[in-house]
Amino acid sequence: AFEAPDDDGSLEGRLRRLREHNERCVELMLRPLERRVAGLACSRQTADGRLAEVQAEVQGLQDALTLLAKRCDLAESRAQWWRAALEDRLQARHQEHREELVGTVAAGLSNAATREDVF
Repeated sequence: AFEAPDDDGSLEGRLRRLREHNERCVELMLRPLERRVAGLACSRQTADGRLAEVQAEVQGLQDALTLLAKRCDLAESRAQWWRAALEDRLQARHQEHREELVGTVAAGLSNAATREDVF
């Protein structure tokens, strides 16, 4: 059997060179696309990580606001209790002073009436 030598001029050599050239061209065109895809994947991971951080921060703020609302409600309840206690105490003291004043006036009038009887 006669085989053609595999040199630059043979059909097989030219086909081999053409295939190699095509592979290099495809590789040259794919390399930037592969880098871009890798960059996008990295960007997505970064964005996903940042999104998780922001979600955690929002949850922390929400928890802080919930706690603050509970503290405000508790402070409001305490203020209402103290207000009611103070009003009750002031009313009691007012009543005591009123009774004392009525007693003093009554005693003064009684004394005045007794002195007039003497004169």
